[in-house]
Amino acid sequence: MNTNEKILVYAALIAGVVGTGYGVYSGHKADKIARKLDRTLEDLNERTDIQIKQDIVDKAVEEAAKKQASIQVVAATTKCVNEVSADISKQVKAAVADEYMSIKDNVRVEIDKKVQNISVDGIRQEVIDTAAAKAAQKFDADLENVLRNYNNQLDQVTRIYSSVASKLDSQKQDNGVSFKIG
Repeated sequence: MNTNEKILVYAALIAGVVGTGYGVYSGHKADKIARKLDRTLEDLNERTDIQIKQDIVDKAVEEAAKKQASIQVVAATTKCVNEVSADISKQVKAAVADEYMSIKDNVRVEIDKKVQNISVDGIRQEVIDTAAAKAAQKFDADLENVLRNYNNQLDQVTRIYSSVASKLDSQKQDNGVSFKIG
């Protein structure tokens, strides 16, 4: 280590010792001030008698009582409403169950009467008419497809015959031979 480095190390050591000493001194001084402040506050508290007027105390008690009474009224009201609601629900369920038992047989008899009045022949004819209409629609669609295909094929045959006829016609003029089609 050269001299400059030694000087730097000693300076850092001295600065550390001085900083630590100052920190301990400042902490001790702050602690001393805090103890003095605590003693002063305790003395002030012992010497000072705070008088609160009775009307302020009465008003605070009254406000607290009103608040507590309001909380109790809301709780009691909620409990009452829940109990009444549960009771009404139970009564409605019981009434519906009783009424169901009393009208169940009447409803069954009415349904049986209505079912007996249904005309099987009328339903059969309606089903037949509906099926016939749907079959006719399908048949019409199929016939239109067949007609379209037939016309396309007829057009092709006509073109072929026209081509053959024009070829023969051109040969007739060349050879003097003629054929007649159709």
